[in-house]
Amino acid sequence: HGLGDRAVELLLTDGRQGSIRGVVLELAGALGFRTDSQPVLAHIAAAIRASSGESVKVIWMIDHCSLPAARVAGRLARQVPMFAALLVGGNKAARRLGQCLPELPPHRSPLQLELGPISLPETGAYVRQSLEEVGGRRDIWSESAIIRLYELSYGRLGRMSVSAESAMMMAARHRMSMVSPAMVEAASERFSRAA
Repeated sequence: HGLGDRAVELLLTDGRQGSIRGVVLELAGALGFRTDSQPVLAHIAAAIRASSGESVKVIWMIDHCSLPAARVAGRLARQVPMFAALLVGGNKAARRLGQCLPELPPHRSPLQLELGPISLPETGAYVRQSLEEVGGRRDIWSESAIIRLYELSYGRLGRMSVSAESAMMMAARHRMSMVSPAMVEAASERFSRAA
């Protein structure tokens, strides 16, 4: 899937890193880069530029966006035309974005959208649609697992997406035919520890 005629690579990271270096290392990990090469941010920008040569738009979704994460996103947005960042958070994240991207050209201006938590029925629809889009079976999630996913993610899409993916990987590793509430709980706990 993509945007228009362009393929999209979506990166999801937790933006609560307290330093620019921590943010850069987390982004490098999401891209599958080794972090022993210096300077890491220059390698990231070069890789994104190379992807854009292949008509791939890179979108970095930063959940719980901190000021260092917003600064890194701003640097990349200024350096790489085929890069976009989606900073997820409340009004603080919107202010951070405004602080970090003031000199962007008008066609690359930030857009603020406030996404509140989604409802339980929307959670079920989100899981089913996501599975359908990748050709997966819609029946691998029990209704009780969807309810537990909703409860533990508080209806927040970023947390929900990471927990759902982790729970499905856990089910596959254990050769289970369905995702159970216990798997969702383990995935959510892992997400909470990492945050």
